[in-house]
Amino acid sequence: SGVYNLIVSTANCTATPVGATIIVNATPNALTVTPTSATLCAGGSQTVTATGGDFSNTMSFGTQAAQNIASTTAAGYPAPYTVYYGGQRMQMLILASELSAAGFAANSPLTSVQFPVVSKGANWGTILLSCQNFQVSMGSTTLTAITAFQSGLTNLVAPMSFTPFVGYANTHTFSTPFIWDGTSNVILESTFSNNLAGGAADLVTQYNSPTGFNSTIVYRADNVTAAATATATTVNFTYMSRPDFKLNGTSPSVYLWSPAAGLSSTNTLTTVATPTITTNYVLNAINGVCTSSAAVS
Repeated sequence: SGVYNLIVSTANCTATPVGATIIVNATPNALTVTPTSATLCAGGSQTVTATGGDFSNTMSFGTQAAQNIASTTAAGYPAPYTVYYGGQRMQMLILASELSAAGFAANSPLTSVQFPVVSKGANWGTILLSCQNFQVSMGSTTLTAITAFQSGLTNLVAPMSFTPFVGYANTHTFSTPFIWDGTSNVILESTFSNNLAGGAADLVTQYNSPTGFNSTIVYRADNVTAAATATATTVNFTYMSRPDFKLNGTSPSVYLWSPAAGLSSTNTLTTVATPTITTNYVLNAINGVCTSSAAVS
């Protein structure tokens, strides 16, 4: 998706650019439709249940507006992988309105998160190989700004040694999908500690972009164990910005049964059919101009 611009020029003259917005929709996944029974007696009813029809979705946050630098001040963060200090705990606040705008809805499973990397310091690949005991957790909240570390989150990526790569290839797949309820804001946390004294050569440079609210808090410290880092409550830095990220999951399609005659509902995955004659029912899962279909008689 994006805006495509055409610029026409000849000699030293250039026309005003003309633009067209192109939106790429994901095709819904395949549908499976199963009636309780394919046959019934006149006047009878059957429950017809469909599965599938959702589509892969991504919330991409950030415009690569800024980068962290080697600094003991707030300019050194937010950056989920940097070892400029030996360990860190970071919590980010994602608003329900942002998830809705990205196409997620109630009961949407969130399945992974990705953080881009711009570059890594000289120690990476030699004396520094990974962020140790790196883990990811999430939880629902009513907070509209974050200034203190929140507890009670669900661990989704167990502690592991993680080596970040330049680019967006840093995917953390959740052990269990986080099911968004459709109304709550969401806290995303990452923690790790190498239990050492970091420095400029241990820097991982990452993008961050502004938000209109306090959206990120960071604790960072040298020579602290991973367990102590993960439970620290000291907030060293508070930001009206967040690390750039991609939050991946699936979203529900718009569902439409046809013909409508004899159905208890025409826009849900499960419906009750009471046909008067043998009928071929078709279910369409629709995402913009993209459709998946399945039929049952």
